[in-house]
Amino acid sequence: MPPLSAELIADHNVSEGDFGFADLQNFDFHLMENSPLINAGFNLGLLNGYDFEGILRPQGAEYDIGAYEFPQP
Repeated sequence: MPPLSAELIADHNVSEGDFGFADLQNFDFHLMENSPLINAGFNLGLLNGYDFEGILRPQGAEYDIGAYEFPQP
């Protein structure tokens, strides 16, 4: 299978907008309270049982998109 193109846009991909990250300029990808990524993800089983800091997913009604689950302890 050839590598995917950098221009590939799959269903629900977004290339611009405000994702509600804490501090994008300083690479802080924690989610803010208004983030559209909260409760917008999918259960991928063992692939995303915990976030980047070891917090159990999901913390809300659904899984969050990204490395961190909201709310943070």
